[in-house]
Amino acid sequence: YHTRLRPPLPMSSTTFDMASLLPQVPDLSSPAAVASFLQLESVALLLLSIAVLSLAYNTLLTSDYTQAYSPESSDVSPPAAAAETTSLPTISKTAATAEDRQLIAMDGLWYDVTTFKKVHPGGSVIDRFIGVDATCSFYGMHVDPYAILAKRKPVGKVDWTDFPDATRRQKINREYLELHRKFRDMGFFQPTWKMQARYIGGLAVHIAITVAAFVLFPKNWLVNGIMVGMILNTSGFLTHDSAHNVMDPKRRKHVNHNLAWLFGNVGLGVNSTWWREEHDVHHAVPNTFTVEEASIDPQMLEDVWVQSERLFQFFNPAIFKHILQFQHIYLLPICLFIGRTGIMIDCYRLERRPRELFGLVCHISWLVGIMSLATNPFLTYAVAQSFQGLLSLQLISNHYHKPWKELAESVDDTSFAERQIEVNTNISCHPVNDWFFGGLHFHNEHHFFPKMGREYLRVVSKDLRKYCDENELPYASDSFGTVLGHVVMHFKHMGKLYTETAKKAALDLKSE
Repeated sequence: YHTRLRPPLPMSSTTFDMASLLPQVPDLSSPAAVASFLQLESVALLLLSIAVLSLAYNTLLTSDYTQAYSPESSDVSPPAAAAETTSLPTISKTAATAEDRQLIAMDGLWYDVTTFKKVHPGGSVIDRFIGVDATCSFYGMHVDPYAILAKRKPVGKVDWTDFPDATRRQKINREYLELHRKFRDMGFFQPTWKMQARYIGGLAVHIAITVAAFVLFPKNWLVNGIMVGMILNTSGFLTHDSAHNVMDPKRRKHVNHNLAWLFGNVGLGVNSTWWREEHDVHHAVPNTFTVEEASIDPQMLEDVWVQSERLFQFFNPAIFKHILQFQHIYLLPICLFIGRTGIMIDCYRLERRPRELFGLVCHISWLVGIMSLATNPFLTYAVAQSFQGLLSLQLISNHYHKPWKELAESVDDTSFAERQIEVNTNISCHPVNDWFFGGLHFHNEHHFFPKMGREYLRVVSKDLRKYCDENELPYASDSFGTVLGHVVMHFKHMGKLYTETAKKAALDLKSE
């Protein structure tokens, strides 16, 4: 009936093929076919970019200070003369946490922060250190701690009998401050525009090479995707620097924050303000929780896996007993393939500030622009996202298989140096590969000295290893593959343990 009313339309001379939308399986049956698929000229551009970034990041090849650096012969300034404290009263830890008078201990002296904490530039993280010896935390987390303390007067002396293992803690604090002062005197906490020019210049050259690769070889989704992923990761490293206030030599916050917005919101696609606020807490109390909060360290806990037996209480067994037993299987795919999308949703879902949202619009605009040059933009972006996922794997590997502690244990019963070293691990590699990890593979050094530029971390690692050996602190370092293996096996063990615990709890409840 319908055929009679509406004759069939004439067939087009060209037929539509759904397979044309799918990525074709490349022919890799011979060396010539492999060379044709990779387009060796495109690979040459990739290698050129890697060489540029390697030279930009590998300061050991070109910086003059490394030739003059000598840990044994460095002239370390003696500690500044202590304030007159003989007349100060000795104040107990209990008195330091009173509601009307809240104190923080530094260098064996109590400082009153009752009113100051309300306007603390670093936010509410200061509340975590009331009544606590925060000596090394304070020096490590501030750009110029010496100038800050010079403006404040102590109100009392610390009663060290209130602190566990006081003799060991005092020794660890003293030697940490000696290291901190030594590196300060050598200028390792002072950013320079020369170094920033290397970092930013290396990124700019890489962007230019990437655009050339897209224009000349639009079909090479593999190499082009890797090169975009390198732009994302390098932008992430620069976001990290500026958020730590270590890019502008004058330490102007507005300059660093603007740079963080440029490289974070626009370059990486991550809300730099959101990230900075969470990251400050992460450095102060890494891998830390309270009974009321599943994690005080928001950057080290996700809703889909559990890293420690002490976190079991925060996961509903009715749901997670069927999921977490597989967490070692889905950890790597999530980080590699959807981790970038997840963090972008997380950091922007509640964001309403126009400036932050405008940065996201700029990010999407340049990404769409460069992908429009590709023959297969979706596959190219998938490769870029997966390459950027390697950065996620790197950063979680530094912490995920390390112990968690409750707040009182983390900041009260454990010194800053002890806590940082037990929750971090380094990823070892040849200096030529520093560009790939952005310097953050020296994670022990970074957490000990978070206001030190990445270009110095490899240099100071020798002294930090010696410091850890002398104080019997477990300095950990291993290859990327080995560390990832430790994380996966740890996740497998935690998932199995959680499932067994949940089943046992269910049986006990049923028997009651």
